[in-house]
Amino acid sequence: MGTIRIGRVAIVCALTIALSSCGGGGGGSASQIDSGSTALLTDLLEILSHSPQDDALQVPVGTSITLEFDSAIAPECLEHEDTWLREVDSGQDQPFGYTVLDSGRRLVITPGSPLQEATDYRFQLSALTCDRDGRLLEEDFSFVFRSHDSAAPTILAASIADGANDVPNTADIRIDFDEVIDLASVTSFSARLLNLYGDTEPMQASLDGKTLVLDPYRDLAGSRSYQLELRSGAVGITDRAGNVLGQTFLLRFSCSADISAPQIIETWPDSPLAQSPALEPRIIFNESIDEFSVETSSLSFVDEFANIIPYYSSASTDYKTLRLIPYDELIPGRRYTITVAGGPGAITDLSGNPLGSAGVFNFLVGSDLQAPQLLAAAPADAATRVSPNVELLLSFNEALDPETIVQDNIILQGPDGIVPGSLSLKLAGQQAAIRPDENLLPGTRYELFIRGTHEGLRDLAGNPFPADQSLSFTTSDDASTPSLQVWPRNGESIAPIGVHISILSTEPLDPGTVDSGSVYVEDEWGNPVPGTLSLLRSDRLIRFTPSSGWIGGTSYTVTMLGGPSGLREISGNWLASDESSSFRVRSSGDLIPPTVTVTVNNLADARKHGRSLPGYGFEILVNAIDPLDFS
Repeated sequence: MGTIRIGRVAIVCALTIALSSCGGGGGGSASQIDSGSTALLTDLLEILSHSPQDDALQVPVGTSITLEFDSAIAPECLEHEDTWLREVDSGQDQPFGYTVLDSGRRLVITPGSPLQEATDYRFQLSALTCDRDGRLLEEDFSFVFRSHDSAAPTILAASIADGANDVPNTADIRIDFDEVIDLASVTSFSARLLNLYGDTEPMQASLDGKTLVLDPYRDLAGSRSYQLELRSGAVGITDRAGNVLGQTFLLRFSCSADISAPQIIETWPDSPLAQSPALEPRIIFNESIDEFSVETSSLSFVDEFANIIPYYSSASTDYKTLRLIPYDELIPGRRYTITVAGGPGAITDLSGNPLGSAGVFNFLVGSDLQAPQLLAAAPADAATRVSPNVELLLSFNEALDPETIVQDNIILQGPDGIVPGSLSLKLAGQQAAIRPDENLLPGTRYELFIRGTHEGLRDLAGNPFPADQSLSFTTSDDASTPSLQVWPRNGESIAPIGVHISILSTEPLDPGTVDSGSVYVEDEWGNPVPGTLSLLRSDRLIRFTPSSGWIGGTSYTVTMLGGPSGLREISGNWLASDESSSFRVRSSGDLIPPTVTVTVNNLADARKHGRSLPGYGFEILVNAIDPLDFS
């Protein structure tokens, strides 16, 4: 006998799903739970809109919070401890009252006292919030907003003290504000780092909470003075509400002495094998170098006959990579040598230290001038209904150089900036895969940027992708992605010989994607198993019944295809990857169905029908008895 004891109504959905997946085990048990369970299985309480909007600014201090639902909510659910209003970064609940309007579909939250000015607040609604039919949110729902703000942002501290000496020349500068500032207001006009000649050092700006992080692109010079200016006024730094910094902030400091010599850490081409006549060699250093120190005496570029190759150089943004650009294409069949001098007269870093040791590298030029071409993209340009768990694939006509598969060359951009993720090469280097670290936002347009020319992607011979290219797509309006439960369970070793396979999805599936191409069964030798696929229970349950029955003692594997060519929800969302589940059929048959009884609070059969129950706090008891195979 097996007993399942459940103490909160929030678990009812999980119990019903578990029963559904096991219902395919034999006889007519599956049909016994079809009626009355569909609402719990398929429906969740939905929030249609709310005010203030997420990240709203300048919200009046006397505001009320309004939420619109798709059905009438049960007011008693609002008393749950996980429903609260708090200042951000505070664990203290703010008292509030509530009113239910529009026949229960509109909830108005009224704070017990006016909000504090210039303060971030978060409102959260418990996952156990339900409507009068018992439909749950199932996940906590929250949003943040900021009350009316007319105060100028204030600088609290800086990571470098004003007048400091011996500051490391590779250190970033961190400025702590009393509130989150608008990163878009940090420009080359509002934030300037000046050297002693009055030249501006370019910087990258980012936010770490309320801290502005300024990171110079190139190393600063040793034993050199600098001044940071964060400006006020018309071009000044502002907070998110548009309030300008109260007064210009000045920070003066000097960098510590730098006596270490720069070193070459990498060169390209890094192989003597044949390269493209159009290649542009690269030299990578361990620190920023002074591009003006690159002269014929410090770097020579010659062919195998000692002919000097005319070129000009270009440094990367951080001045650590030097690119040599020949004026003319190199000659196929010839070998070329690049010599970088060391010691006095050599290339120097920005502190004037010459290169510590010389470097020599050579390569052979071939005849490959064919640039790599993009053949296909998935999702395609302008695609819609793209699943938020998408892995983007770029297919090319030839293998790419793995060294160029970096974040700067393939960038996925969303409404909040660059989407972090991992890059990899597949199909012998001809397919680039981009997998975001987290699911994308629903109903959102994204842009994929592919960098071309010699700064971007290139093939193995060094031919660059011809030009920058961008593609766009829009995700589906549904944030959920399919999650499947399979019975018999994966690894089951004594499945009944009369079993059929049940696959239960958390969301309704698109019937057009449920076929033998997206769901198929194979035996332990890889042979396909013919059978019938059925889509049941509001399109959430896939059932596979073999045409000729199972062979006792044999293992079988059911595969559910992922990606855009596999199973998809009605919304268009798909499985992130292929999924499979294997089981072994027992040798002897089990044709005795289990006996299942269900009671609520141990009520007798005569009393339980028509019984009204509270929204939570009752107990469901399920007893299952099977004399042969309890699984």
